Parts: sequence; C-alpha cells; structure tokens
Amino acid sequence: MVDGKGGASFDKVMFPVWSPDSSKISYVAQQKGDFIIVNDNKKSQPFAAISDLQYNADGSSLAAIVKKDGKDYVWIDGKLQASADQIDQFVWSAHGSHYAYAARDNASWRVFHDGSAGKAVVGVQLLTISPDGKHVAYIGSIGSGYIVQPGVMNQAQISAKTQLLLVDERTLDSESGATYTFTGIVFSPDSQQLA
Repeated sequence: MVDGKGGASFDKVMFPVWSPDSSKISYVAQQKGDFIIVNDNKKSQPFAAISDLQYNADGSSLAAIVKKDGKDYVWIDGKLQASADQIDQFVWSAHGSHYAYAARDNASWRVFHDGSAGKAVVGVQLLTISPDGKHVAYIGSIGSGYIVQPGVMNQAQISAKTQLLLVDERTLDSESGATYTFTGIVFSPDSQQLA
C-alpha cells in the first residue's frame, strides 16, 4: 500500500525501496514460498531468495542479488547478469552508471567491475567504487584469512603477509610485515584520491 492505495496481494512484502526521485517504489514479495521483485508494479520471475535490492543514483536502474537453482545472480532491470556460488557487496557508483560486486566460485572470490572479473583472492572486504565509477578498491585476502576485530562490523585489519589493498586490481605497496587496520575505504569526490 502506498499513500492509501492498495496494490497486488502477497503472502508477505518486505524491503521496500524508493527511487531517488520518489517516483517509483520497488519491493520484495513472497508468494507460496517464492520471492519476486515488484518494480513499478511489474513482477519479476520467482527466485529462492532476494537481497540487496537498490536503485542506482538517478533511479533509472534497479539491481538485486537473487538465488535461483542453487546459484546467486546479479539481477539488473529484470535481466540476470552473472552467476556464482555466492555474490555479495553489490554497489553502484555515485552517478549510477557503473557497478561492482564480489563473487565466489568454489574457494575463490573475485571482484567484478561492470561485469569484468578481477584477480582471484581468498576473500573480499570493504568493497567500494569511485564516484565516477572508473575505479574499485577493496581488501583482498591472499592468505589464511582476515584478522577482524571481534564485534566490530566493517573493519578489517590487514597484514602484508596475508592480505592486500587492491585498487583497480593493482596492489598498493606496503612495508614488509606491516599491519594496517581499515574501517572503510573511501574515494575523494573527484575519484582521484583514496583514503
């Protein structure tokens, strides 16, 4: 129901999101055990699960991570874009024309930037995309796993021996054996600097 006007009937409605200009609302609906995306009153095909439903910055595209036949997929504007054993951390660029996400097949994770695969790593944390959409940065684990402070979300402590800060799939140089703690990775508004 939006502004007192009823819509289609479902067993359950969840995760409503408005387009940035407030002209459209989309949500996940459950019906007879299946999940569907309802976008501007149009229903998607059924899925086993749906997460990360989000509009891009100008509201022209809607994306989600969906599960079908035991695989995760990136779903953008009604089309399945990619599949993997697991997909996580979908992000749009600030302008909304570029995207990135982390995908795992077997034991290897890769970051995909506009559909192009990056290096294989053991894990991905703190994935971010520059405002202009041209660059991605993340913590990529290459060793025995993350060192994460218990109870603190979105924080990664990296050691040069096991993990790397990757920017556009290039490893940033670090002192041998140095340890760094990241609670986030952020690009400058002009996309030219990283902190």
